[in-house]
Amino acid sequence: MKKLKCWPNQEKKKCENNFIRNGSLLQEELISFCKGKNLPIHVFSAKQVKKMSDFSLSQLLEEDAHFRIYRGTIEDDGNRTVSIKKYFSTITYVGIQGIFREIVIATQMSIHQNSLKIIGCCLETEFPVIVYEFPDQGCLRNYVYRDEGTLLWKHRLKIASEISYALAYLQNGFHRPVIFRNLSSKDVFLDKDYVVKLTGFYFSVSIPEGEVHVNDAVVSTIGYGAPEYMASGRLTAKTDVYCFGLLLLELLAGCSRFKLLGMIRDHNQSIEISMVVDPAISTQVEENGKQQQLNDVIKLALRCSVSNEDDRPSMIDVATQLKKILHSI
Repeated sequence: MKKLKCWPNQEKKKCENNFIRNGSLLQEELISFCKGKNLPIHVFSAKQVKKMSDFSLSQLLEEDAHFRIYRGTIEDDGNRTVSIKKYFSTITYVGIQGIFREIVIATQMSIHQNSLKIIGCCLETEFPVIVYEFPDQGCLRNYVYRDEGTLLWKHRLKIASEISYALAYLQNGFHRPVIFRNLSSKDVFLDKDYVVKLTGFYFSVSIPEGEVHVNDAVVSTIGYGAPEYMASGRLTAKTDVYCFGLLLLELLAGCSRFKLLGMIRDHNQSIEISMVVDPAISTQVEENGKQQQLNDVIKLALRCSVSNEDDRPSMIDVATQLKKILHSI
């Protein structure tokens, strides 16, 4: 009986210790990234976040090597539906820093319409649990790989434009450029109107003031990182341009980038459209007279994904070009 009575106190003490440690690490990241600016988000208790979904597998939305995302409900907020991101306990100390970086960057990006809005986090758990808005249409990866059906051409082009807009903001909207690092379709979610919601700033890194690059450990898998980064750990603004180019090709092809790698290496600045484009959208493009629009997007994707970083356009140029293509007749 004594052990049963002590357990709640032990659990409370554990939550308090977690809160102090996590709060301190979060403050360090705040000072590093945005000079200690306060975070305008809600801090939930461990009991509150558990109540949202009970971390039940029946509520599982997405799973990654480092975390799971659950569907949950905040009863005290009109039964608001949310997504809850919980990292695995096997994560390393370096990985823990990535969680705090994600919280800080997600908070700063919440003013952007194409970023998944962070609602709050819990610091009482071993590793912070992050609560985001709920993306009604789910993950872009499920559409690229056809798990959720086929996206129309107009949706693919709009999605590409909005992703580029969010990445351009990351690089130019803060006092230090932020590099997403290893962008893929799993980092992009869609709301009910297919509006892009970028998330997953876990591996993001900022470039020091006065510098144009930063060196860091290589954490991307083959096929996801720019050549110069995979070879030496060198990150620049053009790193994200390369990753975006691969994602754009995935959107065009409706398949994984691994099937496209050989094609990209050998394209020689020109490639047959039939070799790239998803047959599901070829007919749409032809019927709606959008062939030139499609050609322009393919050329842009190939420019973004060239091996030499100096030959890639800037992210702002990419966003500008896609906006023009999107609104072209």
